[in-house]
Amino acid sequence: MTRLLLLSCVLLTATACTHFAVTTPPHFVELRRQYEYDYRATTPDGMVLGLRTIDNDEKGDLGFWSQAVELRLRGMGGYALLERKDLDGPEGLKGTSFQFGHDEGARPHLYRVVLFVTPKRIYLLEAGAAKDTFERYTADVDGWLRSFQPK
Repeated sequence: MTRLLLLSCVLLTATACTHFAVTTPPHFVELRRQYEYDYRATTPDGMVLGLRTIDNDEKGDLGFWSQAVELRLRGMGGYALLERKDLDGPEGLKGTSFQFGHDEGARPHLYRVVLFVTPKRIYLLEAGAAKDTFERYTADVDGWLRSFQPK
């Protein structure tokens, strides 16, 4: 429970400085002045990308924050974990990729979270939409994730 509260507090105190670079996919429009996100983009039909950078003041490692994200989304968010895998990110950065499912009424939704952790920062890259919409933009989401560069 303490970890969940800690994660919730950390997620709400995202830094406002830009500590990354990403390329907005061609079918998306970047949304400016987002309060809880350092970057956010969307399509007209509801596919949304988001990126948060959080100071890693607690000095948790990738294992700690991966478990915290999974517990938070499964336990408190009602998301079903569909897939979890380790991945290699830019500049040798190790990460964790999660694919979650969630039903809103009778319509299934997909939510992907990619987590990278450095001694200074936590990077949360998020993509979500109704399942059919998400599947149409899978290549765009994958390209956006590959474009991520920490600073």
